[in-house]
Amino acid sequence: MPAIWNVKFRLLLASGSATRKRLLEAAGLPFETCAPNVDERAIEAGLPDAAAADLALALARAKALAVSAEAPGALCLGADQVLSLEHRILHKSPSPEAALRTLLSLSGKTHRLTSAFALAQGGRLGGVRLWSPRTIAYVTRNFTADRVDMNNGFPPHRGLGPSTRGLSEVSRGLGTLAHPATFGHGGAGSSYCWADPNSGVSFAFLSNTRHSNEFHDARQEVLSNFVHAAIVD
Repeated sequence: MPAIWNVKFRLLLASGSATRKRLLEAAGLPFETCAPNVDERAIEAGLPDAAAADLALALARAKALAVSAEAPGALCLGADQVLSLEHRILHKSPSPEAALRTLLSLSGKTHRLTSAFALAQGGRLGGVRLWSPRTIAYVTRNFTADRVDMNNGFPPHRGLGPSTRGLSEVSRGLGTLAHPATFGHGGAGSSYCWADPNSGVSFAFLSNTRHSNEFHDARQEVLSNFVHAAIVD
């Protein structure tokens, strides 16, 4: 099996977050951690009208760039999440009393947690290929052909982890309209991510609530098909 990471690249996680560290550990990637020296509130103050997605990306980029300036030869991965409620951005609570007020403001309402990631090397963003096209093709290859999954009742067309759309009548999570090469994987009734190498479009859905497979599959089918229907080849 080919390695999924080119070991000549040193990977630095620009974060002190234990959760982000566990995510990379679970992915099996070799990495080190380095907490970035970034004033997040100053960045936010400079973007008073920014949407949550724009602010999250600005913070992720700032963290990646800050660490890459100290380790110019490494690939530095920065990440951030922004919590918003009705277009209002919420921050970590400084006290138990403030935390209670935040929880009460969220009660009975729909809030959004927006994540962003950025990769920097030598003080610049982008420009580095981490995985070769052949590695991606191998990982997403349909190794299980049309064998039916005993749990799901249909062929998932498994690669080394992700499922591929294939040509089956039924598709779980990827969307019936998906190109046969589309691949992705879900998170136990709460999330799903996929990528379409034919169009270059990728999609991620995250929820803070876990639902039954019946509910989650139907929801993801609708969401994914909306995205596929909007792709203009």
